[in-house]
Amino acid sequence: MVTEDAASLDYYREIFEVLGLSVFTVTTSIAVLARLDQGTFGFIAASPRGPCLAGRGILERELGNPSSTPILVITRSRGLGGYIEAKRLGAVDYVTEPITVREIVRLVERHLRWLPERRRSARTGDKG
Repeated sequence: MVTEDAASLDYYREIFEVLGLSVFTVTTSIAVLARLDQGTFGFIAASPRGPCLAGRGILERELGNPSSTPILVITRSRGLGGYIEAKRLGAVDYVTEPITVREIVRLVERHLRWLPERRRSARTGDKG
């Protein structure tokens, strides 16, 4: 989970841990980009808000990488421009807060279920 908001970090960390996931949290775009260079992740949830603009930085870095980790953008902004930009940059989902625990669980489980196929397709060069 990537966001500058400490309360959001705690909230989402608890949800992800209940799902049995190992959770790594960071609060700056520099920290998350450095962490991406160190390992592979099953899923990334990021917020584009604040001066770190972490969600955007991750998406720009991963743009065009077919084996990249699924990235969920969680925002408080309801503007269509942010949605279009996030999807153009490769976000698997773009959701606005408030979001229910049930919805977070559904999104994470769906993308984790698709991850092996996504990575297998990237290795074989499959486009679909």
